[in-house]
Order: sequence, then C-alpha cells, then structure tokens
Amino acid sequence: MKRRQLVLLLGGGSAAAASAGTGAFSSVSADREVSVNVVEDEKAYLGIEGHPDDEGGLQIKNQFAGALSLDLTATVVGPDGEYEAEVETERDDGEIEIEVEIESDDGGGSGFERVDIGLGQRAVVNVDFEGSESVDLELSFSGTVADGGATVDKTRKYTVSGGDDEDGEGAVGGSSEVASDVTMVKFFGSGDKVRILTTENSGGGGGTTGVVDAKLYCEVNDSVTSNDEFESVHVNTDLYPDAFDESLTGDIVGVEIAEFDGVFVAPENGGGRVEPSETETEPFWN
Repeated sequence: MKRRQLVLLLGGGSAAAASAGTGAFSSVSADREVSVNVVEDEKAYLGIEGHPDDEGGLQIKNQFAGALSLDLTATVVGPDGEYEAEVETERDDGEIEIEVEIESDDGGGSGFERVDIGLGQRAVVNVDFEGSESVDLELSFSGTVADGGATVDKTRKYTVSGGDDEDGEGAVGGSSEVASDVTMVKFFGSGDKVRILTTENSGGGGGTTGVVDAKLYCEVNDSVTSNDEFESVHVNTDLYPDAFDESLTGDIVGVEIAEFDGVFVAPENGGGRVEPSETETEPFWN
C-alpha cells in the first residue's frame, strides 16, 4: 500500500481567510479579536493540501509572521479504549520530526507534545502503527504565534490502516471511493499540479472527502506519459506527478478517472477547470 503525505498549512492573512468563506475546521483568531472560520484552502490560516514528496504522514508548515508554539495531541478514538498514542519529537540538522506511535493498551490514552516551529519552517509528523486492523486517529493542533497574538485550534481525524504494506507500517488517510461525486478537475497554469474536486468551487473547501482511482498524463518534449496502473489519490487537494508515480515528470496535460469515459484534458493555456461533461475520449496525444 502506498502511503500518502499531507501538508498542514498554518498561517496566512486574516483578509484571505475571511474572504474564503466558512469551512469544516475549528477556529483561528488574531490581533484585535479578529476571528474567522477556517477553510480547506492554502490561503487560509489553517488548511490542508496534498503533498507528494513522502509516504509517511503529515507535514506541518508555519505560515504565520512569527515563530509558532504548537501543541499536538494524538488520541485513538476508535476502537475506543483499545489503543494508546504516544508522541515524541526529534530534531536533526534543523529538521523537525514528530513521531506518533500507536500501541495496544487497555483503557487507551492520548499522547501530547509541544514543538516550536520557526517562521517558514516545516515539521513532519510520522504515524507508526503495525496492528492488524484499522484505527481512527484524532490529531488536535493548537498554538500561539510569538509577538503577534494569533492563535490556532484545529482537530482532524484520520483512518490509519494496519501493517499491510510492504514495510509493515500503516497508511494514513481516508479510503472512501468518491468518483461519483467529482464535479471538476482544476489544472494550474504552472503545469506542476492538479486538483480533483468534489466541490462547486475550485478552492477545494467543503465537498465530499475520499479518494478516486486515477491516472495522470504529463508531457516532456512533445512526448506524453502516464502511470501504468490507476493510483488511489485524494480529492480536493493539490496533487503533484509523483503522487501518481514517482517516475512521472513534465507538465500535466490530463487526468483520467477510472469511473469516467475519457480524459480530463488541460485547457490550451494550461490553467482552468474541466467538468465531467468535457472529457475527451481521444486526447491530442493519442
């Protein structure tokens, strides 16, 4: 099983967060008692977007204007009372690694760790679980920005499957197949990423969460290649080529979703939204 990594973005301006609308996350506050709802958008104070570079957990980035003191609490909420989560932090050459280990324990229990993340700095959260079943892991993030008065508060749940991949480690992420809920594919002018959306807007906020089986088509020197097998990828999040296959490179020109006839082909200018009714059964590279 291929494990995914997500990026947890902390920061952004209050104007951007407020204008983006309401969302499913908890809360964030700033100076002058500004309070806004949090959305799944990279411009908000607190959001989540996909990240392809690793297969092991979460990546936290401080996007506030100052250093962030962040509290992370990990709790196994299902099955109730059967597992305990422990949290530890390691620093190596400026890299911050937060390890969440899930073990069997009668009565359960939560793990807690406080970590200081500098301006623009990232921290990786790895989840280690070698059980034979799946568990529901709840991660709570709360913190305060130094010298700015801004605070964040977020709770997120993940399904962690048992050790059924090659390295014996679990996989983090939801597994519901939601291809029938796809409303559009958003291509970016940069050509380096794409979003498969179940929302009525292109921001990725709200909508049905889950995964779809998809292929990505990339062009290099007028030659188009794709991943050989359909890959399970998350919706409503930024997807880069190596989320589909580590060998894929080049500009993204199309997305094929298993339950759709045809390919979502990127607009000629590279950026834009393509709806299911606009898929092409004979894309230009065939």
